[in-house]
Amino acid sequence: MFGDVTQNIRMLKGAYRKLKSYYYYNKNFILMRKKIAVFEYMTL
Repeated sequence: MFGDVTQNIRMLKGAYRKLKSYYYYNKNFILMRKKIAVFEYMTL
């Protein structure tokens, strides 16, 4: 699992999408949504 770099990248991207969607649909975590937005802005 840790030897295949492309599979690790794909798994990390999937986990990030799931985390992002969790915070997007849960209205109680406004601060975390802001942190995600700042993170995505800085990585562009």
